[in-house]
Amino acid sequence: MGKLNCPCGNQLSDVCQPNTIEGHLITCMEHDGMEEIIDSLDIVTDSRGVWECHECGRLAFDYPDKGDSTVKWYVPEDKKPGRLMERDK
Repeated sequence: MGKLNCPCGNQLSDVCQPNTIEGHLITCMEHDGMEEIIDSLDIVTDSRGVWECHECGRLAFDYPDKGDSTVKWYVPEDKKPGRLMERDK
């Protein structure tokens, strides 16, 4: 279970079901040669975690150093959540 405090004051938690705030970023370099494991759970270890705040739309990316628990925040220009982790309905 993880929690992350957004600079806007909202607290993000990965215990919601379905989890619509947390995902993984896979770069093109990481994707190359990984077609066979894309559908496996191993993809989590070869990607960078990303969380989206549903209040302000900020994205929090894990640093490349897996031992570092800090994140890098990015704010959308329109200041609106994109709901990027939700599946199309």
